[in-house]
Amino acid sequence: MRLAGSERLTAPQAAVWAVLEDPERLAEALPGVDDLVRNEDGSFEATIRPALALGEVPFSTVWRPAGAVAGSELTYHVRGRSDEYELELHARLRLTDDTVAWELDGGFTGTMRAVGQRVLEAIVRHQVELVLAGAQRRAKGDGG
Repeated sequence: MRLAGSERLTAPQAAVWAVLEDPERLAEALPGVDDLVRNEDGSFEATIRPALALGEVPFSTVWRPAGAVAGSELTYHVRGRSDEYELELHARLRLTDDTVAWELDGGFTGTMRAVGQRVLEAIVRHQVELVLAGAQRRAKGDGG
């Protein structure tokens, strides 16, 4: 699955960048996150609980920063697994003064892939919108 989109920034670019590159602040922006653990290698682990048509499906995930161009481009490699499913995603975010463009490449295994193939794109797009909205709230300082 390959998806891309962009969102208009409602907070200053530098402040949004600071949220997106800091695991604790990013975790606060992610919907349904538990148990953040920061690793010495710069990666972090978190349990995410996206609400899907299949119900709440908790994934144990590892987020690895895969590259950054200070203040403008950030890439994460995310791997996760639940009791029945696995996910692997490469996320790339590019920030300009007034937008954040994103690209997501990856997929899911198991029945989530088969059952969700018609709606999975809409669900993933919605999750990205929630993360970016949360990051901007955190950047403005009124997100919690």
